Amino acid sequence: MYFFLRRWNFSRGACMFGAYTFTFNSFMFLRLHSMHQIATIAHLPWTMLCCDIIFRDSSRAKVQLSCIMLAVLTASQMLLGFPQSYWMISMIEAAYVLFLTISQRVYFPLLKVFGFKMLGVLMASVQLIPTLTAISSTNRPIYNLVYQGEYSFHPINFLQSVSPYYFNEPIVPFHCIWEGTMYTGVVALVLCIWLLTRKECLIRHRAIVTIALLLTVLGMLLALGRFLPIFPLLMSVPPFGLFRCPNRYNLLVHFGLSILAACALACLLETKRQLGPLSKSVRIFILIVFSMAVLPLLYSIWVSRNPQHWLSSNVNSPYMAAIGSALLAAGALLVIGAFKGFRWAVLHCFITSRRSGNILRKLPSPTKSNKITCRCAGRDQNTPAGKTGRSRLHR
Repeated sequence: MYFFLRRWNFSRGACMFGAYTFTFNSFMFLRLHSMHQIATIAHLPWTMLCCDIIFRDSSRAKVQLSCIMLAVLTASQMLLGFPQSYWMISMIEAAYVLFLTISQRVYFPLLKVFGFKMLGVLMASVQLIPTLTAISSTNRPIYNLVYQGEYSFHPINFLQSVSPYYFNEPIVPFHCIWEGTMYTGVVALVLCIWLLTRKECLIRHRAIVTIALLLTVLGMLLALGRFLPIFPLLMSVPPFGLFRCPNRYNLLVHFGLSILAACALACLLETKRQLGPLSKSVRIFILIVFSMAVLPLLYSIWVSRNPQHWLSSNVNSPYMAAIGSALLAAGALLVIGAFKGFRWAVLHCFITSRRSGNILRKLPSPTKSNKITCRCAGRDQNTPAGKTGRSRLHR
């Protein structure tokens, strides 16, 4: 991720922050038990780097090497045996190369990317053909909207990105807690808000910001699953209809937010020290962060006073929601401090991001308890027949 972001002329510190944000988000951190899935996703920054070199590098030797590496990385992804991750990575790559094709009006690099991707698929056919054969004998051969819509991401679950302690469990009953969590980090979120209020930064990095916003919005929409009005139509498209767990499209959100956070930090490091009163854009930034911090807190207070509310069993106490508000306020103060020229604030952005990531340790880890039940793997072996496999951690 670091080398991919460096291709867009970000500072080294900003690239390190973007790489750190993508590596330690909730999607990656909570799936450490699924190593083949994580290993497949780990190829994403390298394949994006190869695609970028093929399109935007003038060195013929680098382009040829990137073409070969793209085919090898594609074959490696498929041999790891997690088709859904490969499909999501292909979506990100396709969006990126199509954007570069349209913006630069060049078509030969697109043919190169497509050709060497197909070469990688051919190299991995030794695994692809047995996988297709095994699908016919799986215990999930029936594809319907109920099956395809399992583990859809309820829209209100996006509040986790603002306040990590807001829910004691996801809105939709997720027996796999890692399937219902989305948290990129408070500093990354605040930096993204900061970037969207800075017109000069948006103009300077218009291309990469556009790509990142496209991936973020697309990931949010696809993760909604059955809560998306066009979900039945979408499932009729073969690549989408082959997989369940739409919430996993949050990978696109994390990747887009990591790019936006790196871009925002790069702009902060390039900005000269701003003395005097706060500008209009800073006041807008403060207003947005204040609204995101206060409104969820007020809503949790209202839910706690109405036990009959449908969210009363899911929303934590207002004290836990206040932690998220405090984290947002701290992140906003650090960003404003960095904008004012206090370099210690930039250092604390890294430290705060690391510490805010520790909230993921509060969630039940599948490697620490063999009593957590995942519907992906069927009924818990420790649970007698006829009883649910829901663990105490989910009650």
